[in-house]
Amino acid sequence: MIKNYFKIAIRNFLRNKFYAGLNILGLSVGVAVSLLISVYLLHELSYDNFHVNGSEIYRVNQTNIWDPEGGWMSRTPPPVADAMAAEFPEVEATVRINTPNAAIVNIEHGGTYNSFRESSILAVDSNFFDFFGFKLQEGSPDKALSQMNAVVLSEEAAGRFFGDDSALGKTILLGDDKTPVEVTGVAEKQPTNAHIHFDLLLSMPTNPHVKRFEWSWIWTQMYTYVRLKDGVEKVEEGMHGLAHKYALDAFKRLGISMVDFESQKGKLDFELQPVEDIHLNASVGGNLEPVNDMTYIYIFGTVAIFIMLLAGINFVNLTTARAANRAKEIGVKKVLGSGRAHLIRQFLLESVMLSSIATLIGLGFAELLRFSMVDYLDLNLSTGIMSDARILGAVMVLPLFLGVLAGLYPAFYLTSFQPARVLKGNVASGAKSASLRNVLVVFQFSIAIILVASTFVIYKQLKYCETTDLGMNKDHVLVVKEVDKLHDQMNAFKQEMNKVSGVHAAALGSVMGGNTSNALEDLFYKEGQPEKKISLATVKGDEDYVPLLDMKLLAGRNFVKSNPSDKSAIIINERAMKAFGWSLDDVLGQKVEYFESVEFHVIGVVSDFNMISVKFQIPPLAIFHTEANLFNDNRLLAVKYDPQRLQEVIASLETNWKVLSESVPLDYVFLDESFAEQYQNEQKLGSLFSVFATLALLIACLGLFGLASFMAAQRNKEIGVRKVLGASVAQIVILLNSNFSKLIIISLFISIPVVWWLMSKWLEQFVIRIDIGWEIYAISGFCAISIAWLTVSYQSIKAAVVDPVKSLKEE
Repeated sequence: MIKNYFKIAIRNFLRNKFYAGLNILGLSVGVAVSLLISVYLLHELSYDNFHVNGSEIYRVNQTNIWDPEGGWMSRTPPPVADAMAAEFPEVEATVRINTPNAAIVNIEHGGTYNSFRESSILAVDSNFFDFFGFKLQEGSPDKALSQMNAVVLSEEAAGRFFGDDSALGKTILLGDDKTPVEVTGVAEKQPTNAHIHFDLLLSMPTNPHVKRFEWSWIWTQMYTYVRLKDGVEKVEEGMHGLAHKYALDAFKRLGISMVDFESQKGKLDFELQPVEDIHLNASVGGNLEPVNDMTYIYIFGTVAIFIMLLAGINFVNLTTARAANRAKEIGVKKVLGSGRAHLIRQFLLESVMLSSIATLIGLGFAELLRFSMVDYLDLNLSTGIMSDARILGAVMVLPLFLGVLAGLYPAFYLTSFQPARVLKGNVASGAKSASLRNVLVVFQFSIAIILVASTFVIYKQLKYCETTDLGMNKDHVLVVKEVDKLHDQMNAFKQEMNKVSGVHAAALGSVMGGNTSNALEDLFYKEGQPEKKISLATVKGDEDYVPLLDMKLLAGRNFVKSNPSDKSAIIINERAMKAFGWSLDDVLGQKVEYFESVEFHVIGVVSDFNMISVKFQIPPLAIFHTEANLFNDNRLLAVKYDPQRLQEVIASLETNWKVLSESVPLDYVFLDESFAEQYQNEQKLGSLFSVFATLALLIACLGLFGLASFMAAQRNKEIGVRKVLGASVAQIVILLNSNFSKLIIISLFISIPVVWWLMSKWLEQFVIRIDIGWEIYAISGFCAISIAWLTVSYQSIKAAVVDPVKSLKEE
């Protein structure tokens, strides 16, 4: 019996190659996209699941005292770990991670030095490897980080520094002062699904900044982790009073009241976050590495389901539409004694066979898409589709699941025909299921239009981000990093670059935009009012800083090189002026003081400028002179260049850098690209949506193409009669296309509120955002209708140009 089922199924496929091919193509594309999204989602959901006892590890988060909007951040002060261990018996162990600045590593080879700029550096407590699931190739995990001037290298860093030689026991020279640091371990390749990655892992005593601020409760530069076996709720409840019990002495040492501090900055509070939840929680700021958002996981999961539904809808539509073609076959079999159950099994087997073929082809499509999307979209899809056991299991079950799900309705529908009516020719060509087919077509194109419209909204917002006025000019600016490594040669380097033909201007500063990691925030107050402290983002710049970035000076003046008093002067933005309660009429000459009674006078006000992206509010900010008596010795050099002479400028830059510093590698970026990097997740989302929208339209159009072909064949004689009575080709094409056009217009109206709601939610993350105008819907609807007309018109025109004699000769 099964053998006969297979024979009948194969004969049916061969007899209807065109429709079988459309079904297989649609299903295979749906399978490919769904598998690819599943691999990506499984990877995202697997972050930090490789740690031993990972469910017992929590990160300590703190209220974001540096953000006027509040919220939570992942960084804490250094004493939090000891306070947690002392306060709560439930805390089994703690570990801390600090992020030193990028550093130059020198490796000596026979009296010469090879220099490497390393940015992926962490300083950690000695029990790091006991806490997390990272493994060592060489060295002892218990002792590798227990001493001063010890470092564990990643496998990749060890290869860069020492080639194929063993790195264990060798010495690297770290930083400007070339501190000798012994390699005490080499780590195995780190899993991609970890929220921590490193190339250099320093022992905590090797980083002098930590020892300097071990006492501080406002130096929030530490990531603190705790391991708990139970009592999580009890610990979280007790953490709310942690700061007031342990931080009072630290605030007294600063000479400020903790009550006053919290009145300005908000309560100093803490919470626990499971380590396995870190990667998909974008609400917590200041993470070690970029994180994803659980919302996107839901979005992509929904898209995968909808893509499979679109492919399944094609199968149902084409099968029910062609019901009349198999009605007589069913009628004859019933007369000869076949029961309905027998016929249902036959049709389900055909469906499973078709979905099996589609799944195999879909696997090939998925691999092709994976290779292209890894490079184009920068996704974590480096492992093969079949490398995950869960995916392998799904692929084995998928043909049966898809076959039964997609074939169930057609099987019951086709086997419901009465033999007597069928054999008399009283079964209309799928007429009873026309309403269902229309509903399914509307559903298909609604999904496709939602994806198309969402893609337009995302790209329009990104374009707006790129073109909106930031209050500064980021175009044609090249930024040289770590110019402070030149020490007393910084100004000489700037002067040499100013001499280069094609360079319009050069300026030194601590921040040049696109990244606020060096725009440190601290508390300042008006002269004589220490009780009213204001948080200011602090930036350093020389006399060329404001002009080079084209900032608009609203009041006062810029720094003047020949004026020594400008070392204690500041230029503030509008938000800082308002935060202190000043106006443009009285702001000049006002004085601002720091905790250590360092005084600065206001000489100018610039319009608010955005240093990073339109996702964030512009903070109160002050520009200090590069030689001001204030923290932050980081220096960058911005070079405004003629775009026509860029190569010449870069060549001169490399030459001048080598003259002044042979041991420090040159590193530079373009300012506009630094800003663009802030929208990488949004760019990725837009690219993914464009791919998914294209594939959704492709699947929908495959079904539409098959339906149009079948409908044209069913109305063949009607078309012949209309042509004999004088109908033109254009009229017949419009007749055949009109029904599909109505369905797509209905889809458009259904999709409009869905797009508005989804995209309004997505746009809430931007402080400055576009309005979702009618043109988005108009363009999306026009695209869908145009593509549908192109799809259907081929079959319509083909049917309309047939000689009516051929259509009517059988009458």
